[in-house]
Amino acid sequence: MTSLTIHAPVRVDLAGGTLDIWPISAIVPNAVTLNCTLSDGITIRINSISGPSTLHNTNTGEMGTITSTHKDLRLAAAAMGFFGPRTKQGYKVSVHSSVPGGSGLGTSSVILAALLSGLSEVLEAPMTAMEIVRAACDIEAGIIACPTGVQDYIAPLFGGMNSIRFPAGKPLVTPIPIPDELQNRMVLIFTGVSHDSAVPNWELLKGFFDDLAVKNAFYQLADIANQAVNAAETGDVNRLARYMREDYEIRKSLPVQLLPQTKELFYLLENSSFVEGFRMCGAAGGGTVAAIAAKGCLDSLKTEVTELGYQVLPLKPQNGGISIDP
Repeated sequence: MTSLTIHAPVRVDLAGGTLDIWPISAIVPNAVTLNCTLSDGITIRINSISGPSTLHNTNTGEMGTITSTHKDLRLAAAAMGFFGPRTKQGYKVSVHSSVPGGSGLGTSSVILAALLSGLSEVLEAPMTAMEIVRAACDIEAGIIACPTGVQDYIAPLFGGMNSIRFPAGKPLVTPIPIPDELQNRMVLIFTGVSHDSAVPNWELLKGFFDDLAVKNAFYQLADIANQAVNAAETGDVNRLARYMREDYEIRKSLPVQLLPQTKELFYLLENSSFVEGFRMCGAAGGGTVAAIAAKGCLDSLKTEVTELGYQVLPLKPQNGGISIDP
């Protein structure tokens, strides 16, 4: 009787978002992404059953088979289908997310990476971490009909804080100790606007090739991301926060606009004395804002944000990646 529980953290990207999308990652010579896993995320349960395999999204209640194309099930269905006929019979897969849908924290990609990891164990079909990254990247690109980056799969597979660079052949993942101050000063604010990675990714990718100003902005973002990596490596959270703010300022000029319906939130973050730095997670367009509070101001910042009506997510940077338990 098969019974596995897979836990996988979502991630916060701190610098270099969208630089992990091929071919931008191959063209910009100093492209780097900096991200860190968080304290909660996705739980997947795989149980043996008799009869055709079934899927269950516990957040929405949607149920179906592995041929389902429903938006709430298609990621799990595609992961099951990757392994071919062996998954058609005998399994019930339940997926639960502890973070809001469209959070911009890599939820969909984490589901793919986690389920591919668990199924490879159940089916005794071993895959390396980078094999899972490559498979998940291709699967998700096929679903959203748009190129995807790799950072969201790498985060739960490697765990903790990592810089990700893109030499020819495969990404280079370098672990960085998580500064205590980052854990104690980060605030993750859900805008309430669902993030859909397909449209932002496509608009940014087109802009990179069609608009010289957008291409130059990406080179600037890469320079900022490298400085952010250096700040993280030296444990300088104030400097990291400054580069996150610079990243935000550059992204305001890109085709994917930041959110006009949340302008009061950005006004607060730009002007509050309680904020050291901040940036939109993912490629903007929705989801979550990662902010670093000024020293001693964490609770004050949380109060300001919640008084505006925004949700502070109960997450913080934390080591640890995908775990699989009987």
